[in-house]
Amino acid sequence: EEARVEAERVAQVKKREKEELMRQEKARLNAVQMQRDLERQLNRKNKAIRKQHMKQLEQDKSDLAKLKQEIRNEQINDRRKIRTGKLAYKTALSEQIRARKIAKMKEVQQMERGRFWMKSVVKPPKGQ
Repeated sequence: EEARVEAERVAQVKKREKEELMRQEKARLNAVQMQRDLERQLNRKNKAIRKQHMKQLEQDKSDLAKLKQEIRNEQINDRRKIRTGKLAYKTALSEQIRARKIAKMKEVQQMERGRFWMKSVVKPPKGQ
């Protein structure tokens, strides 16, 4: 009888040890699974953040390219304005010069006409 009680006690101890090992193994597996889940979540978050950063970087590059193009266009327009201004100044100057030349030519023509008329006037002979 004592041997049977001892055998049952040993069997219960072994059963408890086996159950404890099973509980520990289950807890370890749960911990490993939880760790994997956390890593997956973290990887997903990091991937989303990276994607957002890349998207923002592309947007910034696009904005920078647009700003550079706007600056280039403004510089080109400024150069055109300067050229146009220079051209307008040159045109106005050449118009003034041409107007002066025409005025001078008219003046010279009038003087020539005056001389012609002065010479064509019949003068009385000197002795009379």
